[in-house]
Amino acid sequence: MFNLSNIEVSDDDLQAFISISKPYGGNKATEARIVAALKNQEITFGIDKDALARALESEVCSNILIAQGIKPSTGKSSKFKPLVSEQISWAPKIDEHGKANYHDINEFVIVEPGTELMRRSLPGKGKPGTDIFGKVILSIPGELLPFSGETLGSKVSEQDHNLLLATVKGHPVIKERGVSVENVLILNNVGLSTGNVDFDGSVCVNEDVADGVKIEASGDVT
Repeated sequence: MFNLSNIEVSDDDLQAFISISKPYGGNKATEARIVAALKNQEITFGIDKDALARALESEVCSNILIAQGIKPSTGKSSKFKPLVSEQISWAPKIDEHGKANYHDINEFVIVEPGTELMRRSLPGKGKPGTDIFGKVILSIPGELLPFSGETLGSKVSEQDHNLLLATVKGHPVIKERGVSVENVLILNNVGLSTGNVDFDGSVCVNEDVADGVKIEASGDVT
């Protein structure tokens, strides 16, 4: 009989490696004998017939991957989808003379209490795997990420824990895992990129206001 020196199985039961030495007067290794040896060790799933053929090409082989299981996949973690935008933009307005108005191009969004701000999706379940013994390996579910605690003017709905609601009237500021609602619109600069600013609340400009651009606010302008 051929000398099947070793069939090694990985610690996670997802791989099997075969080594064959010379028969020394016994029978030459055949596909049927190797398959029988694998079956004797209850290795039934993911047997690679091409690898088996490579193992039989020569009288000896060492640590050839002969069976491969399927790893379970991890589900995706929660995703966060904004349900509001911070501002609405239009193309510059063209007057009757064909002149473009680059000042009135943006409208900053104001939300009311109870406005739906952001929705959290449930994590994915992942996909189960199978080891080389044909046993199912349970999948790993994704992580249920929390809404960010660094938000003001919003809260998680009591009826739907995957929905974030506004608690005050103000301007939504979208973050990675949450939305703040602020009664102060903070801008670095006011110019052609913002256009005229008309905001129901207070406005704070960190740097400059360009010539010819107007700021109108119901609150303070700083």
